[in-house]
Amino acid sequence: MEVADRSSLVVLVKCGLGAQAQALLASGDLPGAAKALQAGMEGTAGASAVLDWIRAAQARAVADQAARLLKAHATVLAGSLS
Repeated sequence: MEVADRSSLVVLVKCGLGAQAQALLASGDLPGAAKALQAGMEGTAGASAVLDWIRAAQARAVADQAARLLKAHATVLAGSLS
């Protein structure tokens, strides 16, 4: 399941699950959405169904953070060359 594909989360919301996660996702808070969905599903039969999405969302958040750090580093290096 791709993180960019929000349809799986929308299905959960229509089933009455993950409304907070969807609101966080809509505001751009992917790590928060993953945490909210994980907390909301913990201990339920559906927890394993959303595990792949949660893992993908967490991995995406880590990759986004790494990209921001690399961009900042490149900006500093470029500034030191001028």
